[in-house]
Amino acid sequence: AENPGASFHIEVVNPEGSETILTPSFRQQFRERLQLRSTLWQDRPGLRVAVHVRRGDLINTVSGDFDKFRLLPNQYYLALLRIVRSVDPNCHIIVFGDAVRGSWSADELGYRREEWAELDKIEDTGSFLLRIDGSLEEAWSHMITADVIIASKSAFSSVPALISDAVVVAPRTQMVYAYLYEFAGWIQVAVPEEWSLTTDAAAMTEMVNDAMSPRVVYDLQEMLQQKLDQVAHQTEL
Repeated sequence: AENPGASFHIEVVNPEGSETILTPSFRQQFRERLQLRSTLWQDRPGLRVAVHVRRGDLINTVSGDFDKFRLLPNQYYLALLRIVRSVDPNCHIIVFGDAVRGSWSADELGYRREEWAELDKIEDTGSFLLRIDGSLEEAWSHMITADVIIASKSAFSSVPALISDAVVVAPRTQMVYAYLYEFAGWIQVAVPEEWSLTTDAAAMTEMVNDAMSPRVVYDLQEMLQQKLDQVAHQTEL
């Protein structure tokens, strides 16, 4: 805790009972010992929403092909953010991404920067910030202190989600990390194991809608409202 540049390792040795190891009290004590610098959040009411959009080396592969196994299109994240904003229009959204090997966006449906334009217009209520190629410390500090985390198929967002007290939305995936086992309280979205590229906007919308099952939408709205009430109560204290 005295060295903000120090590395640390979390290993869940009992995957069948991960919640009995990384208990809420343990995670709270862990967060308190970290030197978190989450200065990008706006100091006004609203849920803090951290989104990790993995790109970089996945759209700039050595072979030149997209890594369709781990990529999730912009429309997936935007659909989830619409649900968040339906519960709290005043939420503050920060999207973290990387431009490894070139760029964060690509000229393909689902991966264009302009597809985020709908969030550029929410400044009258909440806020939106796109943060590309920031430091790991900056991204993790904001994810750990977020009220809501929308994770990618990536340990980069899953690890801080394990430490946080946030509502976590994560893609259900067969990708296995030795240290990653989702908590029962996480919202798991049944995304395709491989999200194929398409030039058909209607087909993209259909694929996203198929992933957003009524159960996912209902559970997410319920958990968001509980978190919003919790944040409001803490603010009043």
